[in-house]
Amino acid sequence: MISKLKIIEYRKLKNILINFSKNINVISGTNGTCKSSLLYLISNSFQKPTGKLLKTEKNVISIINKKMNPKIENLSKETKKSVIESNTVKGTIYTSFYELDDNGIDFRKHASEKYNRFSLKPKYRKGDKTSIPSLPIIYLGLYRLYAFGEYEDKNEEDISNLSKNLPQEYLQELFDIYKDFTHINIQNFVHEEIKYIKKRGNFLTDKDGVDSNTISSGEDNLLIILTALISLKYYYKSIENKDKIVESMLLIDELDATLHPAFQLKLLKLFKDFSEKYKIQIFFTTHSFSLLEKAIEDKEKQIKIIYLKDNIENIELAENLTINKLKNFLKNSLEEKIPNNFIPIFSEDREARLFIEKILDYLENNKK
Repeated sequence: MISKLKIIEYRKLKNILINFSKNINVISGTNGTCKSSLLYLISNSFQKPTGKLLKTEKNVISIINKKMNPKIENLSKETKKSVIESNTVKGTIYTSFYELDDNGIDFRKHASEKYNRFSLKPKYRKGDKTSIPSLPIIYLGLYRLYAFGEYEDKNEEDISNLSKNLPQEYLQELFDIYKDFTHINIQNFVHEEIKYIKKRGNFLTDKDGVDSNTISSGEDNLLIILTALISLKYYYKSIENKDKIVESMLLIDELDATLHPAFQLKLLKLFKDFSEKYKIQIFFTTHSFSLLEKAIEDKEKQIKIIYLKDNIENIELAENLTINKLKNFLKNSLEEKIPNNFIPIFSEDREARLFIEKILDYLENNKK
C-alpha cells in the first residue's frame, strides 16, 4: 500500500507532502485543485501483478472492470504545448513511499514528442535493482457515468457480452448488496461492454419496466462501484496463504456523482468494512458535504481527509479540518483571513459604521 507522496512539481501540486491512510482516503477541494491528478499519481506508483499466481482471478477482474492499473499516460493528456516544451521540471517529479519501505521510489518525466504524451517512470540508477511494487488497482473514472439511454448509435457490434464473470457466490453477494441499496432484485445477469465507453451489468428484474436499460444513472453507477469492490474481495479470498501480504486498491473519481446522499453514506460504511476485512486501500474524490461531514464526525483512524486549497499558483493542504472550516471552504469563504475570535460585520456606509460603533461602545461600557 502507499503511505505518502512527496510531490516536487506536477501541474499545480508543488513541494507538497501528502500522507495517506491504509484504509480510506477522501480527497476534496475546489475545481482545479488536482484531485484527479492525485489519483493518477497513486495509480502510476504501482505495476500490474504478473505471473501465474491467481492468473484466473486476475483475468476475471481485468475483464469485468474497465480500467486495471492504468498508467498516467493512459489517464492524462499533456498541455497543448508539445511535451518537450512543457517538460520544464528536470529530475524527480515525485516520490512514492510504501507501507513497508521508508526509502521511496523517485519518478521522473519521460516525454514522447512523436505522440505528444508523457509518462512518469522510476528514476533507476545503474545497478539499482529496485522495482515498482505490484498491486491490483481498479480505477473508476467518469466514463462510468455515461447514461445507457443516451447512447444513440446502439450498433450490435458495439455492445458485447463479456466472456468472464465472478463465481456465483460473489455474484450473489453483489446482487444482495445492490438489493439492500435499491430494492431491485437482479436476474439473468451478464457483464457487457459498450465499446470505447464502459463495462456494466446487463440484467432483468422481477419488476415490470425495470431492468439494466431503464435504471437511473445513479443505480447503474452504484452497480459498477459494487462490482469493483466485490472483485477485490474475490482477489483477497482467492489467496490460499493468508500470512502473505494481500493488498489491493480502489480509485474512484467523483464518488458522489449521480448518487443520493443516503447512498453515499451507505457506501462509506461499506468501504470501511471491506477495507478492514480485505485489505483494500480506497481513494475517492468528492464534493459531497454529506460524505465529508460524516468522515469528520466519525474521527476514525480508518479515514483520512485530504482537502486541497487553491492558492492560484500552487495547491496547499488544509490543516485541522473542522465542519465549520469545511462549510466555509465549500462556500468559497475567506474564513482564513478572519481571526477566530471576531465576527465580521458589513455596513452600507460611514454613517452606519458610526452608528454600529456607538452601539458596541455602549454594550462594552455597560457589561455586567
